[in-house]
Amino acid sequence: MQRGPYEILVSTRNGKLCEPQIIVNGIVNQRFDRNSVSASEIIGVEYYTVATTPLRFNVTGTGTKGAQCGTAIFWLK
Repeated sequence: MQRGPYEILVSTRNGKLCEPQIIVNGIVNQRFDRNSVSASEIIGVEYYTVATTPLRFNVTGTGTKGAQCGTAIFWLK
């Protein structure tokens, strides 16, 4: 989905579109453009629903709302 200059990931919750929390190499990334990473740079991807997001990834500070829409984790080279 396009949001301003970014192509963002979206999920659904209760039938509505929402943005999952994005974590790149262990760091919450609030402005992640999915087109900014080449497939050859990705070494792993994890996706968790709201109910299955591990506590260590359910961030609630620094301007983020935590895993209210799931969590997508990218591990890059």
